[in-house]
Formats: sequence, C-alpha cells, structure tokens
Amino acid sequence: ILVLQSPDKLLADEARRVIASSPAGAWTPGEQRGEKVRVKYTLPVDFRLPQTESATVQGAPDGNEPFLVTEKMPSFRSGEIKDFRNWIQMHIQYPAEAMKNNIQGRVIVSFIVEKDGSVSNILVLQSPDKLLADEARRVIASSPAGAWTPGEQRGEKVRVKYTLPVDFYLQGSGDKFSERPEKPQGSRDGILVVGYGATQK
Repeated sequence: ILVLQSPDKLLADEARRVIASSPAGAWTPGEQRGEKVRVKYTLPVDFRLPQTESATVQGAPDGNEPFLVTEKMPSFRSGEIKDFRNWIQMHIQYPAEAMKNNIQGRVIVSFIVEKDGSVSNILVLQSPDKLLADEARRVIASSPAGAWTPGEQRGEKVRVKYTLPVDFYLQGSGDKFSERPEKPQGSRDGILVVGYGATQK
C-alpha cells in the first residue's frame, strides 16, 4: 500500500489504515488467461471539511473545487471521454530516448476541465521516468482550444477533474505487460503507447 500524493501525513495514514483493514478473504483475485494474477489499483481519496449541507452533497465547499463526478460530464468534440482518449492515442509518441534506454511503465496524470472548457492543472501523480511524464503532460496540454464542453452540476458550469493512466510498453522487452491492471480506480480511460525495437536485457 503506497501513498502517491497527500497534503498531510495524517490523511495519508488514515487512507492507508482503512485499506489495510479490509477483511481477510474479502477479495477474489483477478485472472488473466485463466490464471490468477496480481492486480494494482490506484484509488483517489478526497478529504474535505463540509461547510454546508449543499456543499457536502456537491463535494465543492467553496464552489471552486473541481468535481470528480457531475450530472453532466464534460464532452470532447461533442463526444464522450473515450473520444479524448482516442485523440491522445493518435497524438502521443513514445520518447526516442526512453526507447533507447528501455524505459517503460505507467504514468498517471490528472487534469481539470475548466468552466470555460480549457484544460488546466496538469499534474503527474506517478511515473517511472521524467521522459514519459513529460510526454504524457505534453499531449494533454496540446488538446485543441475549444474542443471541450465543460461539465455541469445543477445547471451551472463547473470544474471537473479527470485522472488518466498512460501505459508505455516496449515491444520485446520481456515484461509481461499484458497482465497490467485494467485502469486505476477513479480514472476514466487508459492509454497504451507501444514502442518498438527494444532489446531484451
């Protein structure tokens, strides 16, 4: 159980404590091709101090905190989040230096779709290397202006936060990357970026 990001040790310790206290035998393991496999989850836990009953329901105490789920989620080019995923898949590139050095792994990025449809606060929450992190951040930041329609809650435009996993995989690296977890808990869609020409160590 690893804490990837936390504003304070007290909150980190509580999140870790409650996950560690899950009942023995409660989980049924995942399977890949008929065999039981290890599966990794990434779980966002938001600690907020409710100020009003309305704030507790909406999850945005000061009206400016981003939502994770809204009545009407943002849309990309009038489509769903999968359309943004497809757009990233077409524009992201495996960094040449990362391929040369056999660097691969999962990058987890969060970003906010603002009330005006712009993308902001692009943060890399997890990455095996800066080269992969920079490429994931670059392609999200380069999303076309005006492509997003903002989310809405109770008829008002609101900020919405997404968490997106991007898997960089080197073909021929020898790793069983096909057994990667499906997608982090709390995220929308995953991206798989395959690099070729890696030499097996």
